[in-house]
Amino acid sequence: MTPIIRVEKLHHTYQKEGDNPVRALRGIDLAIEEGEFVVILGHNGSGKSTLAKHFNALLQPTAGDVWVKQWNTKEPAHVRDIRRTVGMVFQHPDNQIVATIVEEDIAFGPENLGLPREEIRRRVDWSLARVDMQPYRFRAPHLLSGGQKQRVCIAGVLAMEPQVLVMDEATAMLDPVGREEVLSIAHRLNREQGVTVIAVTHFMREAITADRLIIMAEGQVVLQGPPREIFQHIDLLRSLQLDVPHVSELALALHRRFPAFPPDLLTPREIAEATSKLYRAAGVTPQAANHINANMAAERPLAGEPVISLQHLAHYYMRDTPLEVKAVSDVNIDVHPGEIVGILGHTGSGKSTAIQHFNGLLRPHEGKALVLGQDLSDPRVDI
Repeated sequence: MTPIIRVEKLHHTYQKEGDNPVRALRGIDLAIEEGEFVVILGHNGSGKSTLAKHFNALLQPTAGDVWVKQWNTKEPAHVRDIRRTVGMVFQHPDNQIVATIVEEDIAFGPENLGLPREEIRRRVDWSLARVDMQPYRFRAPHLLSGGQKQRVCIAGVLAMEPQVLVMDEATAMLDPVGREEVLSIAHRLNREQGVTVIAVTHFMREAITADRLIIMAEGQVVLQGPPREIFQHIDLLRSLQLDVPHVSELALALHRRFPAFPPDLLTPREIAEATSKLYRAAGVTPQAANHINANMAAERPLAGEPVISLQHLAHYYMRDTPLEVKAVSDVNIDVHPGEIVGILGHTGSGKSTAIQHFNGLLRPHEGKALVLGQDLSDPRVDI
């Protein structure tokens, strides 16, 4: 099979006037097969994003070649074809959205191709459906959650009908739910539409679902292969300052203690199944392992009045307009002296809106925000 992307002895050096040159890529040789789901991993500064930007000619090689299908990225005459073949989604969705309405943003690319109105409409409808954003087509992008914004960016790329989707840290700014949404969409596109997916990431949850991992360090590819094989190189990955999935560590530790235990497991379900099999083979019931200690540590008593208190807090965006959104409603939070408080919630749940009332960045529309006894509902109060 002919690779859809081929990299040959690729070097890239960043050169700024007055600064020393920085060698970001050092002799990369790589091939991406059509229909693959590839994840590129590496510590900050390893060169993974620089490599990704070569895939659609955003960067030009200092030396070596990058081929997309039959086109060399060095040839200006083919840049348009290359960028229609390879679409990119970046880390910050706000930097990619160009319109004030979701469907207009998705239509921006096809409009610039000069396509007929009917074809643009078809592509917008199809792209919205692929990322499950049809209900938001007339919504203003700045009112969407981070995960929803990134789905709009993916839809905008899909409207160009690329054969390759490159996601350069596209989930880095999202919460776990948002990351799962984007990852699920990428896999569905790969599985159902045959789109080749290349994801640059540092999240192991994304890595374990790939067909192939490419590990980079100091501008070079140091390791590549299927996740089950790669994650057995625990010491090497740690030396490269990369995380290792806890499941992989546990599986390898159990394999060393019990050679019959598989060393290449990737999911908790696989661990559970292998453990049950080991129990059965040894004639041991798993009841002892399932015993839970009922003696819970006593909670530390809270001392003093709350330093922060949100009382029946509500806040609206675009209030008193047709686009009004109620971001938080009837929120009650007390934070006491010396407490360590975590606030959890999916993208769009109102976490950031709530905490921006802690120091007066936002003011309550309903209810109260008390900080050190000062009522921030009063616009004359500043902390």
